[in-house]
Amino acid sequence: MRVRVADKLIRNNIQLFLELVKKVELKRQHSGAPVTEHSFPVYVNVASGKLFAPDLVKEHYDLSAKEWKQLQIQNRFDPMKQELYFEVTSDGQTETFSYSELTEVAFRALDETMKVLNHLAHQLQGPSDFATKIQVICKAEVIPTPEKEQNLVYALWHHADRQEAEVLLKGKPVGTYFFRKDPYAALLETELSAQHQKSIQCITLTFLEQDGKITDMTLVHVDHAWKFYNDDVTLSMPGSEEVQQLLQPLNDRLRYPLYHSKL
Repeated sequence: MRVRVADKLIRNNIQLFLELVKKVELKRQHSGAPVTEHSFPVYVNVASGKLFAPDLVKEHYDLSAKEWKQLQIQNRFDPMKQELYFEVTSDGQTETFSYSELTEVAFRALDETMKVLNHLAHQLQGPSDFATKIQVICKAEVIPTPEKEQNLVYALWHHADRQEAEVLLKGKPVGTYFFRKDPYAALLETELSAQHQKSIQCITLTFLEQDGKITDMTLVHVDHAWKFYNDDVTLSMPGSEEVQQLLQPLNDRLRYPLYHSKL
């Protein structure tokens, strides 16, 4: 099982946590003890969101300093639904972790780390017990997102409303395209995120067609997959891990990427 993660810090956080899970699972197998819910103590850097586990990492930090805050990542198993999930606590039980001491950057990093972990757990849905799910997740691989995938949306991103989009495309050849976020995508992103109770990204693909026609398509990014939105609020339409792969059927209409001026 593999998951693509573009951000190096998030990728390192996930790999560190999986090493903790593997270490505990090896000890359990050696002792013959049953699988139980487990709390994994780690430290988070309050400025960056980097995770640190003293038992695994050779680096040395003053963990009593204000830039580090201890937390627990708890694995949970719902035997009725046969679902595995992870959550952050302060005490490894039920006490909610306080994010107030984290910077916005650190909060986003920790939040994304947990989303990726739970994305991995979500892939293990189906009739299997707690022990099997833990054994499978121990074998998970976290791999970098290809550089071209990391940069495509950023490279072609323009902060433009409809009128500004028309100006950008004026005089450009048919097939010129770029990404932006129009009011519809912004509203849809809010509504879908609330409905599905998870972070969902919506962006607008804008491109120039014959006779000066400007076409907008809405792309949705959910559960690490890109999809064309087709008014299906369940988001059950097929998707692709990479934007390029999703856009391939439109290759004859998307011929000239419009890079933003800062590149």
